[in-house]
Amino acid sequence: MISVVIPAHDEAVTIERCLRALLSAAEEGEFDVIVVANGCRDDTARIAQRVDPTIRVILQEHASKAVALNAGDAAARFFPRIYLDADVVTTAPDVRLVAAALRGSADVASPTLKVNLEGRPWGVRSWYQIWGQLPYAADGLIGSGIYGLSEAGRRSFDTFPDTMADDLFVRSRLPEARRLVVPEAIFEIQAPRTVRSLLRVRARVSAVNRRVLDSADDLLASERRQLAAGHRRCLVGLVRQPRQGLKVVLYVAIGLLARLLAALMWPKQRSVQWLRDETNRSGST
Repeated sequence: MISVVIPAHDEAVTIERCLRALLSAAEEGEFDVIVVANGCRDDTARIAQRVDPTIRVILQEHASKAVALNAGDAAARFFPRIYLDADVVTTAPDVRLVAAALRGSADVASPTLKVNLEGRPWGVRSWYQIWGQLPYAADGLIGSGIYGLSEAGRRSFDTFPDTMADDLFVRSRLPEARRLVVPEAIFEIQAPRTVRSLLRVRARVSAVNRRVLDSADDLLASERRQLAAGHRRCLVGLVRQPRQGLKVVLYVAIGLLARLLAALMWPKQRSVQWLRDETNRSGST
């Protein structure tokens, strides 16, 4: 069996889609699914239980992804182990391919990211077009909604830290040679539907990065610095290309505004909350 841990905070709109996509082509007894409904004020837990009676639902009062990951991890029974965000869509065949990689040479693996940009405004599409060419996304993205660990990979750390950068944390614990993005496997995320929502999401990511760089965790901070340096080099090259310059300016502007918002709204002393886009949950703008 394959254990699948799904932390879920107020995900009544997305959890059914996530679970049905995962389980629709699953074999009987293939997945040990644990949904950790943490700090929920909606029907996330009830909806998850309704989808399939074999799903185990853990209720946690405190809204924290790290707490949810650790609770789900403690309840999980099998390896390979998949950590899946409730707003991500992937299927049983895709997860099987990731699990096969984790039974082989990889200690951390992920499907290949697909971003749904349908109906999004130019600013959102342009931001993701630039982001998709940066080393973080283009050179084997591990995370951004789903990753899996082998038993050996999971032994590389004790617990998930309360930084919300769980994917970055996991990558920092495992050498590049033991990481793998499985090209045949796919997972899909929904891009924010407005530039305003994109800015809010990036502000939260900036708050996470600030905490990472201020932390005493040398491995995590080093991973973050290497990614940032690679991004700067790539952006310098992209801005010189025809039809890319304006998009790069937009990308950089959103990044600067996000850092400013992070500094104003999420000081490093506060616990960083969920990195999420509400426009794909509530239909708000």
